[in-house]
This record gives sequence, structure tokens and C-alpha cells, in this order.
Amino acid sequence: MKEHSCPTCRQSYGCPRGTADCGSPRIYDCHCCYQRRYREELKALAGTVAARFGNDIGCAGYGDFCYAH
Repeated sequence: MKEHSCPTCRQSYGCPRGTADCGSPRIYDCHCCYQRRYREELKALAGTVAARFGNDIGCAGYGDFCYAH
């Protein structure tokens, strides 16, 4: 199996394609770095949603959802 180098943590990891002759020009994060970045993006998105709809007590107390019908 071909080894790749994670651009984030610089550790090598086995090719996710499971081939010895992977010719992919793309560089991907290892599984751990990918999951870490994904969790951080989800937390940021959840914070944005909470800030957008949590603080505004609109016409019926549901924030902007009351205008969605």
C-alpha cells in the first residue's frame, strides 16, 4: 500500500484507496486531522445557527422561524 504524508500533522498514513500505485495528485489530511477539522467546522456552524435563531425572539417566540410558513 502506498504511503501518503498528511499536510497538517506531517505523519504518513496508508493510502485510503488501498492501492500500491496510487497516482492521485491531490493531497488529503489523514483520518484524524480530517475528523478534527470536520468537528471544528460543525461546532462553528452550530454556533452560527444558535446565534442567528437563539437570540431573536420574533413574533411568536420562535425567532425567524415564524416567518417561514
